[in-house]
Amino acid sequence: MEYRELSEYWESFPATANIYLTVASPEATADIYALATRLGVSDIGREEWVETGAISRMNRGSDAFTLYRPSGAVQYFDSTRWQTDDGVSTMDVSDKVAATAGYMEVDRLDLRGHDEFRLEQVNRLYAASGTAGTPLRSPRIIDAGVVFRRFIDDLPVAGKGGRIIVYLDRELRLTGCERTARRIASVQSRTQGWRSVEEVLEDIRAHWNQQNSNTATVTGLQLSYFEGGRMAEQHFIQPTFCLDLDLQPASGGMLTRVRHYMPAATNGIDL
Repeated sequence: MEYRELSEYWESFPATANIYLTVASPEATADIYALATRLGVSDIGREEWVETGAISRMNRGSDAFTLYRPSGAVQYFDSTRWQTDDGVSTMDVSDKVAATAGYMEVDRLDLRGHDEFRLEQVNRLYAASGTAGTPLRSPRIIDAGVVFRRFIDDLPVAGKGGRIIVYLDRELRLTGCERTARRIASVQSRTQGWRSVEEVLEDIRAHWNQQNSNTATVTGLQLSYFEGGRMAEQHFIQPTFCLDLDLQPASGGMLTRVRHYMPAATNGIDL
């Protein structure tokens, strides 16, 4: 992107936004119990949980629940039906039909809460048979994953978190779901302005072009909120610049494409 394009993009930013505090992990554990209850699994005893590092798992029959304690992310799947293949059937439904079924499950399980999510994409899992060295025969769709992306203050959430995914079988029945969007506790502060184009470019140079070893070209830029993945502990959700960069070694060699995140507000908190 040219400097002029970046400067014009800055003009589209909202006047202000918020920096949010997230719900502490111990409080977020209530979500996994609430999800289990809505799925008909109740009276879960503490002895039923198996803890491995920062992950807690509980199985009852074919129902499997997972809590990722650093982020509070929750996950459920039916181990007898989730992403299983009967060797014959295929899933022949449109994105619109799958999305409608996904929305219904999100509401039934109250995965959204008071937060805003918008449809991002519908993924499909394929299965096929074949032998080494020959083309695969009769690829079939055995599962759909309907992905909803979180929006905060009308800005999308970037990063590995901030999603709801609903998994559906060929009959559009729920086989699993997960929420990787953190619960918000309160507003920590209002943003006091946006970092300038010059500051952003200098941050890129300092991070990726140490000792003039790379030429970094900005190919994409989005103002968003940021949430890390399931295993990332994160106390704040804040406006973030999400930059796509092409890195070309000064000495020649292979071009590398990376995604770079940095706090967008002048009073932002280091990621």
